[in-house]
Amino acid sequence: INTMYLVSYGIISFILAQSFILSKLFAHTHKKAAAFAEELKEQELARTIIYHNTSHELRTPINGIIGFSHLLQQGQLGSISARAAEHAGKIKQLADSLKAQVNTILDLALFKQGKMELVSSRVDLLQLIHQSNLLAQGMQMRQKGSSFQVKYDFNPQDKIYFRSDKIKLTTILRNLLGNAFKFCKPDQENHITLSFILTNERQLIIKVEDTGIGIPAKDLSRIFQEFKQVDEHACRSYEGIGLGLTLAQQIVTLMGGIL
Repeated sequence: INTMYLVSYGIISFILAQSFILSKLFAHTHKKAAAFAEELKEQELARTIIYHNTSHELRTPINGIIGFSHLLQQGQLGSISARAAEHAGKIKQLADSLKAQVNTILDLALFKQGKMELVSSRVDLLQLIHQSNLLAQGMQMRQKGSSFQVKYDFNPQDKIYFRSDKIKLTTILRNLLGNAFKFCKPDQENHITLSFILTNERQLIIKVEDTGIGIPAKDLSRIFQEFKQVDEHACRSYEGIGLGLTLAQQIVTLMGGIL
């Protein structure tokens, strides 16, 4: 008996046996991975549906709070003291803030379902700048010790129009400006600058700058993740749930831009 042949057959048999075992393990692992992926897909769909339904259910009572607090503040439900009117105004501000959070969750749910669509219309750039200025002024009233300015590099006498989704542009600006005002250093003035730049290629660059707490370079990759803030304990000091930048980036991407 030639032992060399036996050794060769033994090695080949061992290799075949190991290949068979590995193929079985691979098939089993692939099956588990596919099942896990399907489970994750179902969980994501369920989470998205919950976000969508909950957001719709929350908006109705919030709109009621906003409406009645406005009527109280304006004295349309009877005369009230100046102090009561001030408190009614604060209630409205808080309700407006909560509504913005709910709208963010609803928009994110629509995006995940592939149902977010752009409603294109003609946008007046100067009007957009004016609306952004008003938006920032409202935020500045709630953030004492902050300053704000708008910059643009074109002649304000020129009429500049472009086509985009006005409401979603406002959503982007609200989230970017909101973060700029919100994440400020305690007991230190925060300077916020909003710039509108028209390039030679007729592209519009919107830039928001501030002198707040900043973002470390190592954390830049995390800021667009859902429910993430650079400081995991930041929610204790700063309001918000970590969805604003996620939504802003997805809208900008849908528009064909870069954030």
